[in-house]
Amino acid sequence: MLNRGIISLSIFLALSITGSGRGSASENFRFAPSLPSVAWAPPVHEATGGHGFPGHSLPTQIKGEVIGTTSNEYATFGLTDKGEIFWSRDGQSWTVIDFNEMYRGYYAPVHLVGIAAGAGSVAVVGTYEESGAPAMFVSQRGSVWSERTLTYSQGEELFELGEAPLAIRADLERDEYVLTCTDDVLFFVPSCSHCNRLEYHGTD
Repeated sequence: MLNRGIISLSIFLALSITGSGRGSASENFRFAPSLPSVAWAPPVHEATGGHGFPGHSLPTQIKGEVIGTTSNEYATFGLTDKGEIFWSRDGQSWTVIDFNEMYRGYYAPVHLVGIAAGAGSVAVVGTYEESGAPAMFVSQRGSVWSERTLTYSQGEELFELGEAPLAIRADLERDEYVLTCTDDVLFFVPSCSHCNRLEYHGTD
C-alpha cells in the first residue's frame, strides 16, 4: 500500500496538471481573484515535505515541523505535522491556529497532510484520526474552515471517496483542487460542490 501511495504521488507530479467553517452554509469556493495582492511569497510546496521559508522568519509559536506551504493573492499559508495552520501577508507577522483544538467538539480530530491555495481560497486535506476516512476543509482567508464533502457520482449512483489523500494542489485554469490519493487515484474538487470526480491512474 505504501508503494502504491508513492507511485500515485509520482503519477500526480508527472501529469503536470495546469496550473468555510462554522456558521457557513456553503461548500462552494471561488478561484476568481477578488482579494488584494500579497507583496511577499516564499517558494510554494503544495505537496507533503515542504521545507519552510528560506531567508524569512517562521512563526515562533508553531510546535510542529512545516510540511507544506502555499501562496495566493491574499497571503502565504503553511501547515505543520501537528495540524497547525499559519498564514502571513508580509512574511513577518503570522497568525497560527491549531485546527483540531479550534474545532474540538465540532469536527472529529483529523491528521492533515497537505495544503494548497487557489486565487480566492485555501484548502487542507488529510484523514480523520479515528476512522481513517478522507477529509478536506476549505477557507477563504484561513480563520474559518468549512468541511468539503468528498462524494462523487457514477451514473445515477453516489459514492464517497475511500482513498486517503496524500497531497493537494490548486488548478487555477480548471477552477478546482486536485487531490492525489492512495491506490493511484486522483480526485478533482471543483467549485461546484456536486461536480467532484474520481479518476484511476493505475497500471494494472
